[in-house]
Amino acid sequence: MIDALFPTTVYHADLEPTDEVHHGMVEYIDKFYQKNIQHLGFAPSFTGEILGDSQIASKPEFKWVTDQLAIHLKKYVKELGATLDPTDVHPGSDIYIPQSWPAVCVNSGGIGFHAHSQSHFSAVFYVRTEDDNDTGNLVVHTPEPNTLTSLPIFHCSKTDYNVKTKNYKAKQNRLLIFPSSLHHEVKEYRGLTNRYSISYDILITTRKEAGNFCLTNPNKWVKINES
Repeated sequence: MIDALFPTTVYHADLEPTDEVHHGMVEYIDKFYQKNIQHLGFAPSFTGEILGDSQIASKPEFKWVTDQLAIHLKKYVKELGATLDPTDVHPGSDIYIPQSWPAVCVNSGGIGFHAHSQSHFSAVFYVRTEDDNDTGNLVVHTPEPNTLTSLPIFHCSKTDYNVKTKNYKAKQNRLLIFPSSLHHEVKEYRGLTNRYSISYDILITTRKEAGNFCLTNPNKWVKINES
């Protein structure tokens, strides 16, 4: 018998936006891309957090998917054995999005190995992808050495106990949520049309003062660098 302890979790769900919602998101990202391709010329990817469009959660075109993100984040946390709702011993938690941005992946483009250390969870929603295109997948990397790391042995098969990476297909209307500390990358994309996605960084805070080691609500914070 083997106990699989302390697992790394990634949540995924396939959503169903209406045609109106889908077209609104595509049109917004079209404009974002056209604006930046004229200014920058070719780039392997265009991401809003670098190009000055870093809070699309506040845009009406993305309200539906942002609302869905909140619903599915609560489901994710519940599956992990926790809750964001108030209880007898905890005042409940608030969900904040410090930044959210559009991303355009062009043919031969990708995004290198990185993590989002400034937030608790990160999410990606694929707005437009090509059917049956298996390139440009999101790859997440193991956060810790596994039981077999560095041993002078041959791995006969991939299992949950020895895998070092996991590929997630970039499927249209798919939502992925994962710990922000999880290192990930986007492999080289090969396609006839640009792929559109949106990304979120997410912070969880208490709704009011609640014990030690909790990230308190921003309305409790004090800014000290005023001149």
